[in-house]
Amino acid sequence: LCLPVELSPIICSRFGWRRSTVNLAGSNKNISNSNSNSNNDVVMLSCQDGANCKAVICIKYNPLLSRYSKRKLTLLYRQMLATNHDDGCLFQYDA
Repeated sequence: LCLPVELSPIICSRFGWRRSTVNLAGSNKNISNSNSNSNNDVVMLSCQDGANCKAVICIKYNPLLSRYSKRKLTLLYRQMLATNHDDGCLFQYDA
């Protein structure tokens, strides 16, 4: 799954998230090893502060979304990068 620049690995890392791809069919794989463009791919973001934060963000785009709808959803996901950490997370106040 190719993500918009607003959700690039650098942006995700800046807000304390690491990425991995999970295929909905059940096979887990690291995003760096994924060459699949399947619509079944989901990008999972998990907080890098695993000791204090168990937050996860699931990113998936329906292929039928209009350009406008995809943009709105991208902005929502981008906002979630800053707001979805658990209380006590090291990244909660850095966002």
